[in-house]
Amino acid sequence: MLEFDRRYVLFPVLVALGLVATAFLAAEVGRAKLIDSVRDIQQSQQRARLLVEVQSLITDAETGQRGYVLTGDETYLAPYEEAKREISAYMTEVQTAYGAPEQSAMHSRAAKLIELCAAKIADSDSTIALYRQGTRQAMTLVRTKIGQETMDALRGLVAEMRGRERQLVFEQTNEWLNIHTRQRVLSIVTTIANLLPIVLAGYLVTRDIRRRTTIAVSLESQIRQKTQELSELSTHLQRVSEAEKASLARELHDELGGLLVAIKMDLAQLKSKLDLSQPDIQKRWDRVQAALTSGIDLKRRVIEQLRPSLLDNMGLITAIRWQAGEICSAAGLKLEEYYPDTEPDLSGEAAIALFRIVQEALTNIAKHAHATRVIVELDIGDEELMLKIEDNGKGMAGETTAGSHGITSMRHRLLPFDGKFAVERVEPAGLRIRVSVALSRVSTFASQAP
Repeated sequence: MLEFDRRYVLFPVLVALGLVATAFLAAEVGRAKLIDSVRDIQQSQQRARLLVEVQSLITDAETGQRGYVLTGDETYLAPYEEAKREISAYMTEVQTAYGAPEQSAMHSRAAKLIELCAAKIADSDSTIALYRQGTRQAMTLVRTKIGQETMDALRGLVAEMRGRERQLVFEQTNEWLNIHTRQRVLSIVTTIANLLPIVLAGYLVTRDIRRRTTIAVSLESQIRQKTQELSELSTHLQRVSEAEKASLARELHDELGGLLVAIKMDLAQLKSKLDLSQPDIQKRWDRVQAALTSGIDLKRRVIEQLRPSLLDNMGLITAIRWQAGEICSAAGLKLEEYYPDTEPDLSGEAAIALFRIVQEALTNIAKHAHATRVIVELDIGDEELMLKIEDNGKGMAGETTAGSHGITSMRHRLLPFDGKFAVERVEPAGLRIRVSVALSRVSTFASQAP
């Protein structure tokens, strides 16, 4: 299902990428056309300005020539000569501007313009030369219509060519507008076309995320439910185990204890009837007495391990003192103890849970910590009971104590009371176990509440 969803989402993404690539290519083609249109418009405008300049220079040349002929003033020849030089340069530009292959339709007109300009300049030169030879001949040439006809032909040709250039500018402008409009339409269409697969992909991704979220929430709910069930089961098994231990301890105390006491009484009666002066009988008698005493001690230790009688009869503090003393004495540990002055009024379930935590912690220290000193501290506040077990051993390997079954067991014993359990590293070496629980959850009154 997951692989199918990925392919299903990938398809619109690929379509969107293809559309983006197509739109990019189309935009590039359109941009190139726009650039060509702008270039053509600029070139046409440049040719139009060139024609205007040519006509203006021819007019300046004619004005200078006529002014000189009519007045004889040499100052009129300066603008005439300047116009002649510039006309020569502009003719080269005209030939270049209209010499391109795409201007083939204008080749003949450009050649005619150059011819007329040359004819006009030649006519002006002849007029000036005649004027210098004799005023009457130059005036006669000026009064003829030859120069006027050449000028009219030149003006008409320039006007025609400028009209052609205006037409080209108009056509190229329309083409530019059409291309620009097409580009805008293409851009809008492409944007919409791109949005559709993107929206589709987003919808599919969102739906997949929702599906995964639903599955994750469901799994989390199931895990939470199973964890709660396992926690309740573990708490129930601990209670059943403690109840079975207590029942077994009572049976051992009542049944086995009664049998051992009866055997001891019978042996006491037999003692008066035996001749203990004989070495062999005395030896066997001492062996029987020692075995009986060992059996009674073993019975007592087993009963205390199953269900410490001090806890039920004397309270939590006395039971912890006895247990800590037994373990530390056997392991050769120096014990420091701090207890409140009064015995806390705890429920039986809370008392055995705290006792087992101390028992488990001290057993772990004796077996694994390689410590030399242990501190056991019990403090009763106004609203909270606090227990601390600290050692100066090597601590625990690694950065976390999550993998320790003993730690897990101690932490789990506090779950029914919503207690807090923490394991802290002690500098320079050692571990500290902190337990805190509200008195309202562990008091005798709490255990009797409905």
